[in-house]
Amino acid sequence: MMECVSTARAAVLVNGAVTNEFRMYRDDTILLLRVKEKVVRNSKYVLRCSELLSGLSINFLKSCKVGFGVEEEFLFRIAAICKCKIEFLPFNYLGIPLGADPRKILSWSGIVDRVERKLLGWKSRSLSWAGRVVLINSMLSSLPIYFMSIFQAPVAVINKTDKIRRKFLWGSEGGRQKMAKVKWKQIYTPKEKGGAGVVDLRVKNKTLIAKWV
Repeated sequence: MMECVSTARAAVLVNGAVTNEFRMYRDDTILLLRVKEKVVRNSKYVLRCSELLSGLSINFLKSCKVGFGVEEEFLFRIAAICKCKIEFLPFNYLGIPLGADPRKILSWSGIVDRVERKLLGWKSRSLSWAGRVVLINSMLSSLPIYFMSIFQAPVAVINKTDKIRRKFLWGSEGGRQKMAKVKWKQIYTPKEKGGAGVVDLRVKNKTLIAKWV
């Protein structure tokens, strides 16, 4: 650990091969420590040494402690030692809610809400049908991809996202969605086969998850 933080650079093994060195940037470093006060104090000392050796500065006021199976009293005590905040599970790390159950729809509510918020700034009436397809693929379909590359999305989440995409594609009038011109399955078909080439989130999710096998 001392070598890692003192050089402010790190390399990891990917499929048995060492990657190129990369610097540790703010907001993306996480340390896993044993539940002992001595370990916490020593880790703070090492981090202070890394500041002197690397020239980087750690803002402990913006850092936080998260306990796994730790008593709350102990968590507050070590937070006082490091002068940092306390977080509880689930918490966001690099955009992923660590500790959340991906099988629950509630864990995906933030993604679905972001997709819906994107629609608020767009007016489908002023866009051509082809323009709407481009926006669906570039924005509405790409927003959940980060999550789907790590977790398998519940069927209800994909259905909800598809409903939002369909509503935007076909448009609405008087608060009511217009009738679909073709089956949604046809919309998934590649353009060279007569479809619209809209991303099938179910297939995309399975493809992304397969890389972990």
